Amino acid sequence: MEIASQHIEKLRAQKLFVSKPHDNSGVFPNSVLVGKPIIIPGNHIPDYKTHYALDLTKNLYIHFDAPLLWFYGNHGTWMVAPGEALGIPSDLQNHWKTPEEAVDDILAFFFGDPQRMQAKAADEEAKFAAIKKPSSKDSLR
Repeated sequence: MEIASQHIEKLRAQKLFVSKPHDNSGVFPNSVLVGKPIIIPGNHIPDYKTHYALDLTKNLYIHFDAPLLWFYGNHGTWMVAPGEALGIPSDLQNHWKTPEEAVDDILAFFFGDPQRMQAKAADEEAKFAAIKKPSSKDSLR
């Protein structure tokens, strides 16, 4: 399902980055990534940094201080999910009946009550702790 231009423009009007739509061959057909650039005030995760390549040949990137979100339609449902959406807890994904609801959800994530962003931060911390956790062999040395 394609995202109508008025929904993209509503996100861009708030100074959010919206990628070009991904083609139909990917995991999320006609999806876009949405992000809040570092220079835009709003919800963020302290010390969180990620980027999106605008043009690899020119080494041109846009930098973010909050997770990117996927926005796409799938069989009559509009989805909002963190950028690394595969294998994430379902409570960090939202399903909506209309694209307007999905856009409002995205705006709330970046500019509304910071509770959802804090949940994402806790998820990121848990992933990092799991990676850094020494194995039982390491603790015996």
